[in-house]
Amino acid sequence: MWPLIAFAGATILGGITQGRAQMQAGDAQYRISLINAESILQTSEANAQLIEQGSEENAKISDFNSRMSEAKARDAIFRSREEEGKFRLGIRGLIGSQRASFAAQGIELGTGSALDVQTDTAYQGALDALTIRLNGAREAWGFDVEAANERLQAAAQRKLGKLEAANVRKVGQTQSLSTRMAGDYARSAGKSAGLSTILGTAAGVAKSFYDYQRRGQESG
Repeated sequence: MWPLIAFAGATILGGITQGRAQMQAGDAQYRISLINAESILQTSEANAQLIEQGSEENAKISDFNSRMSEAKARDAIFRSREEEGKFRLGIRGLIGSQRASFAAQGIELGTGSALDVQTDTAYQGALDALTIRLNGAREAWGFDVEAANERLQAAAQRKLGKLEAANVRKVGQTQSLSTRMAGDYARSAGKSAGLSTILGTAAGVAKSFYDYQRRGQESG
């Protein structure tokens, strides 16, 4: 009987040790899963912030380019006005020279060919002055279009950066949750396996005692 008791004790102790090892292994996997899940979240957040920072830096470059194009547009208008003013001043000087020349020749300024020459000079000068103004407006319009495109690009870069960052965070959260769930499953599986091992060992020992007693009764 004593050998059987000793064997039963050793068997139960071995079963408990094995069961505890299975439970501890499950707990270890659970703790590792928590660390990995947190690491996934931190990594995804860091990547999301890098994406946001990168898109913001690119957007700032587009903002700067937009402001430069707007400045160029204002400069084009300013230069065209200056050029137009100088040109009109030159036309007035030319007409003055024409009048002085006609007067020196004794030609009547307000009639005939002298008047026609002055009128044509003034008309053509006005057209050329308007052309200068129009060219300046066209140049400014081109820069305004560039500025508008840069502003649109900046807005798109910021929006895309936010969308990409949000997607990275979402993927990270999903992966983190999956890792946590795997850890929960491993811990539960370890507990279940450990309890099953302990209970199975106890049941086996109990059956051995029962069989021993039954054989003793039959032999007696």
